[in-house]
Amino acid sequence: MERTWCDLAAKLSFADLVAAGDYLLCWEDPKTTVERLKDAVDQYTSQRGRAVLPVALAALCPRSRSRPESLLRVALVASPLPDPIPNFGVHLVLSRRNIEIDLAYPKYKVGLEYQGDHHREEVGQWRRDVKRGNDAVDEGWSMLYFTGDDTKDLAELLTRVERRLRQRGWRDGC
Repeated sequence: MERTWCDLAAKLSFADLVAAGDYLLCWEDPKTTVERLKDAVDQYTSQRGRAVLPVALAALCPRSRSRPESLLRVALVASPLPDPIPNFGVHLVLSRRNIEIDLAYPKYKVGLEYQGDHHREEVGQWRRDVKRGNDAVDEGWSMLYFTGDDTKDLAELLTRVERRLRQRGWRDGC
């Protein structure tokens, strides 16, 4: 599987290569390790995609839970905006529970949440998502929700993230 990930470097965009690697490393059900991927990169002999592999390897994050989260994280890290923290744990005092925010800026209390189709198709999931979002807002978080359609125009989504961050006090370079 590590070799297959290396082979994908010749076929996928950088962001999709990182998303595939994130999937392989996801802490909830890891398929491999960073060390095994690094060994595969070191031993990879093909020149097709070879140059991008070390850069993609450095960009991997085992805290990502989905391709859309990874795509947005890669775009945010490449932008002048601050880097988000994937699946950031937050203790909500008012509702007395712990949640994880898909991509978070704790300093500014800005949270980004991906809503896949299963979030709207599964009634229980949808209700939990609405309650969790409202609970986070009650404690001062500004939540921004995005769907698969939003990942088709990441520039627009980055503009929205920047606007939220600026509303919360972020300034370039801060």
